[in-house]
Amino acid sequence: MSRFAELSALEAEVATLTDRLETRKAVERAKGELMAKYQMTEPQAFKWIQRTAMDHRMTMRDVADRILAEAAASDLP
Repeated sequence: MSRFAELSALEAEVATLTDRLETRKAVERAKGELMAKYQMTEPQAFKWIQRTAMDHRMTMRDVADRILAEAAASDLP
C-alpha cells in the first residue's frame, strides 16, 4: 500500500513538472515573438506577458498560447 502511495505521488509530481516545463516553453516562445515583432527586450516581453495575465485574470500559459496562435495565424498566406 505504501509503495502504491509513493508511486502515485511520484506520478503526480512528474505530471506537475511536465506541465511547468510546457508552460515555460510556451512563455519563452511567446517572448521571442514579442521581441521580434515589437522590438521588446526580454525583460519587457516577460513583464508584458505577466501584466497581461494579471490584468485579464488569465494564466501566463494562456497569454503565451494566444500570442503564439496569433503569430501562427498572421504567418498564413
